[in-house]
Amino acid sequence: MLLTESLPIVSIDLNLKGKDKVQVLESLVALAGKAQTFESPGEVVAALLERESLSTTGIGNGLAVPHCKTPQAKQLVIALGRVPQGINFFALDGHPVRLFFLLLAPQEAANSHLKALAKVARFAKNPSILQELMDQPDPERLLAFLKEQDTLMD
Repeated sequence: MLLTESLPIVSIDLNLKGKDKVQVLESLVALAGKAQTFESPGEVVAALLERESLSTTGIGNGLAVPHCKTPQAKQLVIALGRVPQGINFFALDGHPVRLFFLLLAPQEAANSHLKALAKVARFAKNPSILQELMDQPDPERLLAFLKEQDTLMD
């Protein structure tokens, strides 16, 4: 399972707007909405916030992986956003989060959802990969780098 199959270039923003958790989630859902239309983006954001209330998806090292299953997703869709200045996303390590992988999956897609989460979590364990993702100057290069890493980890 390749993450990049579910991450279109239109769903990458290297200067994501948002000063807090809610604004960043709204921006990420809007990004994902460029690849897949949602009837009610607000309901998707609410589902993400509900998931966040269980435990933070800020897994550390400047990375968060907000995710949920929603009937509004037709298939797994990923959005990637970078907030250069970082925000308080209540990450496990207490540090600001600058890189966000949003994963939205249909209710019946537990397997692909879990595989995508596991793969992103592996990125979090490799500081050099995270740094490369932060340093890429444009969405095209970031996606090319991610495809290379994605293939190596598959």
